[in-house]
Amino acid sequence: MENNTVPYQVLSHVQASVGDGPKYLGSGGVCRFCDSTNAKKFRKKAHTFPDALGNKWVFSKDECGDCNAKFSVYEDALAKAVGPLLTLGGTKGKGGVRQTGRSRSGAFIRHRVEDGRRDLSFRAKGEFSDIAMKHNPVTGCIRFDIPVTGDRFVPQLAFKALCKSAVGLLPTDELPHVRDLINWLAEPDSKPSFKNLCVGISFASVGNAPPLVTGTLFRRANDADPVPYLLYAFVAGSVCLQIQVPVDQLDLHVRLMRPNLRRVNKLAKPDGGWEVMSYNDPIHLDWHSAEAILQPIKAFRFDFNLITRHGNFTPVLRENFPLE
Repeated sequence: MENNTVPYQVLSHVQASVGDGPKYLGSGGVCRFCDSTNAKKFRKKAHTFPDALGNKWVFSKDECGDCNAKFSVYEDALAKAVGPLLTLGGTKGKGGVRQTGRSRSGAFIRHRVEDGRRDLSFRAKGEFSDIAMKHNPVTGCIRFDIPVTGDRFVPQLAFKALCKSAVGLLPTDELPHVRDLINWLAEPDSKPSFKNLCVGISFASVGNAPPLVTGTLFRRANDADPVPYLLYAFVAGSVCLQIQVPVDQLDLHVRLMRPNLRRVNKLAKPDGGWEVMSYNDPIHLDWHSAEAILQPIKAFRFDFNLITRHGNFTPVLRENFPLE
């Protein structure tokens, strides 16, 4: 893990991928979200990061079953928000790989496995039927803009999913600083008392990312610095999402800021060496809305070099309530 966060120190970090055994966070016995001590409520594994985003390894021992069931609504919203990336990357959730688009969608992508190999299909109809293509005869490159429709999601609920996993990584002595946040998570329809529901989204190796989840909490190194007390970055395969974690009283001297981390993750290869995942500069979206909107990705741009036979996908984001 590398970062460009000079005013910050890493408070908590966890990373997991294929070949890793289960990792359990927290001490167990008391739910950090509702303070329940009922042993019967801790019989089910609670995923620290959403299962739908590929997390098969990281679990919370201090999240009770009641809270886990409540938070599933938030995690479903987050999965819908990045659904096209999950489909393109072949990320396996609870029911396998999410299929982006439905029969009534104007454009969609579908994932399937045939003879042990991944197969992707794109389809566009109606107003999406004319897929733009450009060809550069000098470089041999061709470019397609492939539209996708996908699901609708509630931004505020998706933001809650990120906050929930951030709280799951907090050391216990930091929990008193996020009581307002925990109270907000307890009620799906409650309105936030804080203003900054900005999400930074960035990408790396779209469509070819290894199964990977990471969560990193950064704490302000110097309390006098006018920067947020806590930043959180969550990575699921090819996408990195980052937020300023709302805290009680500790950011009164901080102006409204956008999370702007440049993330790099290193994953050990089975045959030695490292696979480096470098995420680009984040694009910022405002996730205040409590109304359902279309997921942020409106198309995938596919660049293919006819000479080298190399290609890559780049997500194209719709104007999804950008911050002023």
